[in-house]
Amino acid sequence: MWTKARRFDRYGKRGNTFSEWHRERIWNTLCDHLSPGERKCLREGNMGQCQVALSRFAANADKLQLVESFEKRVRFPHSIIQAYFGFRMLHHLGERGAGELIQQAVQPPGPSRELLIALVLLSRRRVAELSAKGGSVRAELQKYREELWRQAPVYGQPIADRLFTAANHRTDDPKALDLYAATLEVDSVEARPRLLRDIVEKVHGRWSDIKGDRRTVEDAKLRLLKQLGTALRVASEKTDTMLLYDHVFRIGKAEPLYSVRLAAAQEFGSGGTAAFAVIRKKIGLNTDPIREYDKRLRDLKARRRREEHDWSERMRNAMNARASSRDRSSAESDRLQEDRKEIKQRYRKERIELSREFVMRAWMIPMLLGSVDDSHRDEARERLTKWLRHLDPKHTHGTPDLPLVLEAALAQGFKLAANQRKRRPYSAPGSRADLIRQAEKVLQQSRCWYTQLTLLQGLCLWELPDSVGRRERDVDGRVWREDDLGGAPEPSRALGGTSAVQTVQRWLSMAGTVNSPPGRPGSNGDSPRRMLHPFVAEAGDLAALALETGQPERFLWIDEKTVTDSIGSRTGHNRGYRKHNLWIPPSVGWSTLDGRAQRLVADVLLMLNLIERDGYPEEVEERMTRAERPGMLLPPCLCTSREPLRPGLRPGTSEPPAPGTTCLPDCKFQLCPYPPRGGVPRGEVREPFCRQQQVLLPGPIRRCFPRAVHRKTPPWVSMRVRELDRFWDAMAGRTRD
Repeated sequence: MWTKARRFDRYGKRGNTFSEWHRERIWNTLCDHLSPGERKCLREGNMGQCQVALSRFAANADKLQLVESFEKRVRFPHSIIQAYFGFRMLHHLGERGAGELIQQAVQPPGPSRELLIALVLLSRRRVAELSAKGGSVRAELQKYREELWRQAPVYGQPIADRLFTAANHRTDDPKALDLYAATLEVDSVEARPRLLRDIVEKVHGRWSDIKGDRRTVEDAKLRLLKQLGTALRVASEKTDTMLLYDHVFRIGKAEPLYSVRLAAAQEFGSGGTAAFAVIRKKIGLNTDPIREYDKRLRDLKARRRREEHDWSERMRNAMNARASSRDRSSAESDRLQEDRKEIKQRYRKERIELSREFVMRAWMIPMLLGSVDDSHRDEARERLTKWLRHLDPKHTHGTPDLPLVLEAALAQGFKLAANQRKRRPYSAPGSRADLIRQAEKVLQQSRCWYTQLTLLQGLCLWELPDSVGRRERDVDGRVWREDDLGGAPEPSRALGGTSAVQTVQRWLSMAGTVNSPPGRPGSNGDSPRRMLHPFVAEAGDLAALALETGQPERFLWIDEKTVTDSIGSRTGHNRGYRKHNLWIPPSVGWSTLDGRAQRLVADVLLMLNLIERDGYPEEVEERMTRAERPGMLLPPCLCTSREPLRPGLRPGTSEPPAPGTTCLPDCKFQLCPYPPRGGVPRGEVREPFCRQQQVLLPGPIRRCFPRAVHRKTPPWVSMRVRELDRFWDAMAGRTRD
């Protein structure tokens, strides 16, 4: 009945990684869910009858919008639907049968993400079935016997162990990280997770060995860190996880990708007391972080000077011996030149790693204050105060000595802590007032525009009304829903327009008032007038809109690179109250943002990339200092002409152009050109977001309107629309090759 001449099997499929046994199990599972007549047709009918039956099933599924049917195939509209149907089939087979079925599917080049999601759903279904059996003594004994039988060797290897074994057999494949993440999810629902410690140690040992496309590796690492943080927070309630959080800290410190380091810091900062124990063990309570940073930097430079002095002595000896043996001396000189390159590379690597470590610590310390329990809150507050003292001119006797890079990192840490809502399980509401007071103090003492913008957004998130366990209205306001903890109605998240504007004006009046550079005196000889940075002023307007509407996800963002990388998702009803533990969840991307916010985050990211470039700390600090000019708040390449940026530069064999080589004659920032592809530490601005910037520009007809009728470009930009359109088109082409 089956045409073997065309190399088809009995199911109409050509040969692939699945064996005949795998297809038999899948086919039998399908038949078991059908009526007796249809089951007989599929099992005993010929090829034509089977195809007619399957076509009928596909047509019915297409009517239900479960699949999209084509002439000879079907397509799932979303991967989660495919994963759910895969879970239904695996559940029919049982855990043991499912484990046997996937044994070959988890081997290279698989498994697919849909299969891993299906296995996670299967683990949740088993736990739900166990919980539904009741809490009597007899039921508990029955569950205990079933668990013993399930873990017996004769029963077969559990699914979590199969996934863990498959991940260990991968060498440098990013798919190993997906397998570890799925193993964590499956193992975390066990009464006693067995594999958490082994997974963390394996991941830490293999983290730097994972190779592949940058975007693929980055996404896999982010998914794994998210699951790792969730598993550690759950396990902290049952066992000591301090050593495991130490592995997370080491992973983040050595990670070259900015977004992955930030994700590691977020998971560590949300770890509460268990993660804080790592800081307490590594860093003494009386240790001043900035003095420690300066000391380690001095030691690093002193060691480099010693190594260079030794190298000079060896080179002098080699030059003296040149007369006796020319060939030998030439070979020795070449070897010494290679040694000198190695000394420079090693110093550069260690210098960057030192900066990354303290940036991570600055990210984490405000978050830890917001997540530790009451018994450790005072110590966490004292450790944060040690950082902030270096912004206080009274403590530093004049000029603050906190590096601008660490000042900006502290501001990011405050915003990450502000994104935690009260209802989040692993947040400490008692620390909220401390964090707000400290953030306002940093806003007053700030010297960097990026610090002010970030703190402004963090304070806006804290200002939004929030309550735990209150009832919520649905979209049309007619139906009440209740949380588990309370009964009083929840107040609206929106503030009145006047109150929102006054609140933001108070923050803006505080920004940079303590350590700001002296401004120009007024025309009447009065006191100098402080000018707000254009980005900070625009962020203030957006913060007021967020407070008025109660929708922070439309006007604020958590990280510039993260939000521009993701298109994101949004609800169909913007007025509805979204129940989430975070004000701005990870699912939010640039499509959720208002047009004004999209323009602002685009130029903020451009400015950050111009400043950070290759990420070398001394050069970044110098460029950040140059960017804080009282007379000229933005470089001309962002305001008047973007030709000096030259976004079309390609990486070549020679050194990239030095900052300032293509700047306009009157530019004092010395930041151009834009770093070539591969030289941007935060990563390239992706093409969809660049195309969106072109969409936000007016079309040919709207460009003819006077500026007073329709604003054509952002307020800080005074160039022609056509030039701005060409710039974003060139930026979009950077990631195409």
